[in-house]
Amino acid sequence: MSNHIDAEEQLRFKAAFGKLPWIQREVFILHRLHGLTYAEIGCLMGLSEAYIERQMAKAIHKLIKQMNGDKLSLRERWF
Repeated sequence: MSNHIDAEEQLRFKAAFGKLPWIQREVFILHRLHGLTYAEIGCLMGLSEAYIERQMAKAIHKLIKQMNGDKLSLRERWF
């Protein structure tokens, strides 16, 4: 299996990522790109580790949903 991501898929990801609420974008970046733990992110942001974990789960759910071509509900767009 190849890890290659084509240009169209990159554009879909960027569009989906841009639709996430700011906190979910921040948590995703800090965890996936910078390698911080949920506890470290929580400490940095003044939030509980459990809250950070929930935000990451929501971000992943929304990204997968949008990458599969599904639209987010009104509630999902805000929370």
